[in-house]
Amino acid sequence: MTDNNMSGNGDGRRNHASKKENSWLVALIAVLVLMLTVGVVFTTLAYMGGARLGSSSGLSFGGGSVAVLDVTGEIGDVSARATYNHNWTMHTINDLIHDSSNKGIAIRVNSPGGSVYTSDELYEQLMKYKNKTKRPIYFYFKDQAASGGYYIAMAGDKIYANRNTWTGSIGVKTGTIYDIRGLLDKLGIKTNAITSGRNKAMGST
Repeated sequence: MTDNNMSGNGDGRRNHASKKENSWLVALIAVLVLMLTVGVVFTTLAYMGGARLGSSSGLSFGGGSVAVLDVTGEIGDVSARATYNHNWTMHTINDLIHDSSNKGIAIRVNSPGGSVYTSDELYEQLMKYKNKTKRPIYFYFKDQAASGGYYIAMAGDKIYANRNTWTGSIGVKTGTIYDIRGLLDKLGIKTNAITSGRNKAMGST
């Protein structure tokens, strides 16, 4: 009888844990549904020097919450006209890592991209969050999510996009090169590049 009771109690605990995990999955899906249909959910704006530097909100479910973050505008260092605050976002994600009540992150992106360094640093911070907490990250693309705005979403478990979203273009363009060989030949101007090896100056100007 004792063994049967212990087995029954073990099954009960496993069922309870399974139901609890499922409840958080339902909660996270509910967040995405709200983001897709409403677009803006309890947004809190943080201001510094008159510019919008970062925004976040949260949806609470019982004893925990799902953080909702916005990545809006060019991804880069803060300037006087910035709509995205990299330092604020990095610190917020780090705080969520140590927040036991947090059960996941939903990120809304409306960005054309930006700095390669800054975008990659944000991506790495999101991966750090995932690896340390084992919690999910969902992305929702608004007007645009291009270049770095798309790249950061590679850290997500799922990506949702509006049907009118402009997205794509990760690292497809390095710059513009003007071919003025005809003009140089006409003027009798010749150029020579001193390099350490063949093709070392490819793409340089």
